[in-house]
Amino acid sequence: RVGGLERMGLSPEILHARNPGLVIVRVTGFGQTGPYKERPGFGTLIEAMTGFAMKTGFPDKPPALPNMALADMVAGTYGAFGTMVALQARAANGDGTFSDGQVIDLSLMEPLHAVLGGDAAVHAASGRSPMRSGNRSITAAPRNTYLTKDGNWLAISGSMQVMALRIFRAIGRADMCEDPRYNTPAGRVEHVDYVDQVVADAVAEKTLAENLEFFERLEVTAGPVYTAEQYRHDPHVIGREALVEMPDEGMGRIPMHNIIPRLSDTAPDRWQIETRTVRARAPWRWLPSRLAPRRLPLVVANAEAFAAPLPDLIIACGRRSIPAALALRAKGVFTVYVQTPDVPAERFDLVVPPRHDGLSG
Repeated sequence: RVGGLERMGLSPEILHARNPGLVIVRVTGFGQTGPYKERPGFGTLIEAMTGFAMKTGFPDKPPALPNMALADMVAGTYGAFGTMVALQARAANGDGTFSDGQVIDLSLMEPLHAVLGGDAAVHAASGRSPMRSGNRSITAAPRNTYLTKDGNWLAISGSMQVMALRIFRAIGRADMCEDPRYNTPAGRVEHVDYVDQVVADAVAEKTLAENLEFFERLEVTAGPVYTAEQYRHDPHVIGREALVEMPDEGMGRIPMHNIIPRLSDTAPDRWQIETRTVRARAPWRWLPSRLAPRRLPLVVANAEAFAAPLPDLIIACGRRSIPAALALRAKGVFTVYVQTPDVPAERFDLVVPPRHDGLSG
């Protein structure tokens, strides 16, 4: 809900008085303004209200909610984008100086509605709201998932006219390319049950691997419907390193998605966030309290490498969030050492653009 920062005594006014360059992202269910701003904003409510659930699923079934925190994850992506825009605006003076930071008002509602496309425009133009259509498209066919001979699933999309006709020829139904019932998008949508059955019968004659080889050879847009396990072991996922193994306290190593997106001049390894334990016997000294505004003791190794204090940071230490105020700069990597009475020393590599000298991260 709105007002969380104020209740903690951390309003934007207080934070900006201490550090005018802060970019503050305020995430709520319904935003900082409007009649619903005081309502609790769980992602489920947003997924229902935006129209996502009403148009997801099959026509003869209830509206379908996603089985993951979709609204939260979409909002997080928009929040990251907004933060980068604000950081760019802050650094856009062109003379080496920085402007003040901003407050970003981010609701869960608007990002999810935005990814649904032009549903509001469709209703304004036609008086009809897009509804559930299962795996089918309301504008093109064939477009569905089809069961293979070995019990797997294949997705096929004939959303373009040339591709739909190519599919018919590939499965031995070139006659449908000349039939007025099937040689236009509108005709195929009108007779979608028959179109889907023809494609389903052809797919069912082959295994998933055979279908993939067959349709790839004929340049038909077809792909596998994967489980998480199948995705992990796909040769393209492995070859592209779409998943990476990261250290984990409980599992030792855990797979997670790689850096997204990949920048040509900012290699992923320059932006990797990694945490590992520092041995207690490593050389260290206490920082002067003036560098730790909350007087939290920090441990610093190689103090002679000290470059400059950073604005106040909040870093993760296990399940704790701990303020920090200093980093050591080396090739654009700021290394922060933290120690509190009840938390062992940890090393945190916070990677930031070198040209910003630690002002973001």
